[in-house]
Amino acid sequence: MEVEIRKAQEQGRHISYFGPKANDFELLETLFREYGSSGTGQFRQYLHTFDEAVPFNQMPGTFTPWQDLPNNTDLLFYEGLHGGVKTEENDVAKHVDLLVGMVPIVNLEWIQKIVRDTTDRGHSREAVMSSIAVSYTHLRAHETEADL
Repeated sequence: MEVEIRKAQEQGRHISYFGPKANDFELLETLFREYGSSGTGQFRQYLHTFDEAVPFNQMPGTFTPWQDLPNNTDLLFYEGLHGGVKTEENDVAKHVDLLVGMVPIVNLEWIQKIVRDTTDRGHSREAVMSSIAVSYTHLRAHETEADL
């Protein structure tokens, strides 16, 4: 992801971690649709830190390969940024029974993000602040789809 972001910046573009260019909304919608109809599906994880990445033999800032959900589950608890995403092409929110929307309150959550991403994840302050500014519109869109 970091390489793609640098390439985009060199070309005068910005890729947001939260937008469609950095995420596969179609496969995410497939996960929710399949789980709702048959209790199956595939998921992947985003690896933020070395501690998260080492067990997968990957670098931070990458996704794990897609893998099957465990069998015989009664509940899909999705903790992520796009469980309520709705675009012209994809509507993940329509497959969710209860959507709890969490949008950062600008002051505290963004400050915590800046501290975490610069201290734990090695990003520059400028890069984090730029990401926040561009990403805010993608995050705010979830409020319209949330049940709570």
